Amino acid sequence: MYVKSLLSLVEYPPEGYERIVAIVATSEGFSRWEIGRHLWANIMPMWNMSKRGFEGLYEKLPSPKINFEEAWRLTGGNPRMLSQL
Repeated sequence: MYVKSLLSLVEYPPEGYERIVAIVATSEGFSRWEIGRHLWANIMPMWNMSKRGFEGLYEKLPSPKINFEEAWRLTGGNPRMLSQL
């Protein structure tokens, strides 16, 4: 219901807005799937580690791997995204 309400707000705004952006924070459960199945959704993980902690985890990865700064830029310090890289 929440996703449909946001979609309606974006498609049929109550006023004459030039653009509307809807930001939703959710877990990885059913609500994430409901939002992610729409083509207008841009799913971005937000949970992250400190750069120092992330680097320690990165160092434990076997080679070959992309350089650390690129991994940090692409994942924002998210350890799950690092494992997917």
